[in-house]
Amino acid sequence: PASIDDITFFTNILVEGFTALFPDLTLHQITSTHILSYIEWLESDQSGHQLSKATIKKKAVMYLKHFLGRLCEEGELERNPAATVRYRPRVKYKPTPRIARQHLVQLNQTFAGDDFRQILMRAVIHLFLDTGIRSDELCHLMLAQLDLASQRIQLSIGKGGKVAPMGFGPKTHLALVAYLKVRQELRNKRSERLLLNSRGGNLTPTHLDKLLKRYAKLANIPSISAHQFRVTFAVELFLKGESPFTVQAALRHATLDMTYHYMRLAEEERTAVRCAIANLSDDLLGTDANDSNG
Repeated sequence: PASIDDITFFTNILVEGFTALFPDLTLHQITSTHILSYIEWLESDQSGHQLSKATIKKKAVMYLKHFLGRLCEEGELERNPAATVRYRPRVKYKPTPRIARQHLVQLNQTFAGDDFRQILMRAVIHLFLDTGIRSDELCHLMLAQLDLASQRIQLSIGKGGKVAPMGFGPKTHLALVAYLKVRQELRNKRSERLLLNSRGGNLTPTHLDKLLKRYAKLANIPSISAHQFRVTFAVELFLKGESPFTVQAALRHATLDMTYHYMRLAEEERTAVRCAIANLSDDLLGTDANDSNG
C-alpha cells in the first residue's frame, strides 16, 4: 500500500480478521492455510468490508506479505507464512475447439433417416452452422421468429439486446421444412416454440447436449457440445477472410473481446496449414540432385 491511510486500514482489518478467525492462535502459530482462510474471510460478506477482488489481490495480500516479512526481519518471526501464498492463481483461458470438417460430415450422415430425432437434429445442425446461434437461444426460438419465405430468423444482439435478422441457406431451409412437416404430427404442435422433442415437449439445452453426445458416438467421432458449432461458425468466417467487425456482428457480441478469442483459433489453424504446406526452399531453390539420392 502506498499511503499511511492504506497501512492503517489494512492493519485494522488484519487484526480484526485474525482475532475473529483464530482467537486462540499466537502469531508464531499462523500458517499459510490460516492466511488463505483470512483471504476467504475478506472476500465474504461476513468481513463487513466492501473490498473488490482486485483490491484484495493487489493491496491486502501484498500488505500481508510485507507486514509479516518485516516481523521476520526484526526477529519477531522465524519465517513469513505469507511468502508462499498465491491469490487465486489465474486460470489460463482454454478456448473451445472447433469441430473438424470430416467429423461434421460423419455426424450429418447419422441424420439421414426419417426418424423424428434425426429430422430434428438435421435442422438443428444446419441452423447452428448457418447462424452461429447459441444453444439457449436455439432452444427458446419461437415460431414467430422464423421467416421461411425470406430464409431468416430474428435474433437478439448481445444478451437481451435489440433484434436483428440472421439469414440461412437453402439446405437449412429444406431441413426446416422437413422438420416442420413432422412437427405437425406431434401432440403439442400448438406450442409457440419452434423446436420440440419427440414427445412434444420443449427442447432444452440439456436434452440437446445429450442428443449431440449420442449421435457423436454413433458417428464414431469425439464427443461434441453445442457451443462447438458456434466456435466452428466463427472460425470458418475468419478463415474465409471476414473482418473481426463482421464476425462480431454475426456472433452478436456486444464487444470485440470475445470475438478475438475465435480469431486467435482461426489464426492458429491458418498457421498450422501454412507450416504444413510451406516448401519455400523447393520452390525458390529447386530440387537438388543430392536430395533424390538420399
